[in-house]
Amino acid sequence: MKLLLLTGLLLLSTLAQETNEDLQDFNEEENLQTPQPEFVRPRKPQPASERKDVNSKSYKIEYITFFLVIVYFVYFFIGKSSNSSVVTEYAHFAHAAIFKYFKKGNRKSEVPVGIMSVSCNNFVIECYDHPLIKGACLNFNLVKRQELFSHLFSLITKQQDELVIDVVFNKGIAPPCIYGICKSKQEKKLKKQYSEIAKFCKTRNGAQMKLSEKFVVFSDAFDSTGILNQPMIDFINLYEKEFNYFILSDQSSSIRDEKSLMRCSIKICDGEIISKVSSLIFGLADSINKVTIKPYLLEKCKAIRAEIQEEEEKEKAKKIREENAERMEKEKAMKINAMTPDERRKYEEKQRNKLVKRKQVKVRMG
Repeated sequence: MKLLLLTGLLLLSTLAQETNEDLQDFNEEENLQTPQPEFVRPRKPQPASERKDVNSKSYKIEYITFFLVIVYFVYFFIGKSSNSSVVTEYAHFAHAAIFKYFKKGNRKSEVPVGIMSVSCNNFVIECYDHPLIKGACLNFNLVKRQELFSHLFSLITKQQDELVIDVVFNKGIAPPCIYGICKSKQEKKLKKQYSEIAKFCKTRNGAQMKLSEKFVVFSDAFDSTGILNQPMIDFINLYEKEFNYFILSDQSSSIRDEKSLMRCSIKICDGEIISKVSSLIFGLADSINKVTIKPYLLEKCKAIRAEIQEEEEKEKAKKIREENAERMEKEKAMKINAMTPDERRKYEEKQRNKLVKRKQVKVRMG
């Protein structure tokens, strides 16, 4: 018995030893197949001087950016203040004409007129209380002095401040005609801006109307008197470079309610031009009811405008009919959607019966 036990133990120990040797051989083979990681030499620490240079460069970029932002904001506020000062100075040159032709004239000329700021470079002076004029305004479109790059660009291209005077007349006051003057190179642009020019007007060279050849005159009533008068001719010839355009229109597309508009645009070279143009335009507006048109031209202009008014009324009536039909269709659709299935079935049956009756009537009439 003991001999058997000893023999069994010996066999077990032999098997265990062989298994252990096999495992060792397998592990050695695996180790040979698996690539060993390469030895990486530790990175040298960056010298302190180099670290300081990198940090100082990043700080410099931040300082420069911050400085530029500060400069831009400072320039903005200086430019904004500059535009306010400039428009206040310009307004003083328009005082005399405003106080002469409007009820504001009852006040002392030392008192400045009210200037409204539309934006940092756009300002408006409104004028009112005139028997013929519904409203008038002086629009100062200044160079963008508050924007650094825009201002630099305007200095390079020699842009100037602009004054646009608008006068809107009461209904039936302005003569039934269109009359305008502009530079030849601006004619296409003006026709796009004011569609009535292309619709109604013919064009003449400025030399035919005692102006420079650089100008063109457009109108549907060239023989009218009191518009292109001698003071107007003298002003345009004197300020040939600064004058942009003038238009008097009773069919203006620029305003909704009242179609009668007078507009003049000039570049501001000095204060004197503001004084002269405001006196000229407001003086012409004050005597607009004295403008005369030859009888045959007047009848022609009135006939054309009557046709246009008739067409506009037809278009308006057509639009109203279309809107009403669309509204009724929507209401009908809403009612149908609100019906129950049974109500909708009865409604559809009723509509079919109506359609059948209509067809029967048509057949009988045929």
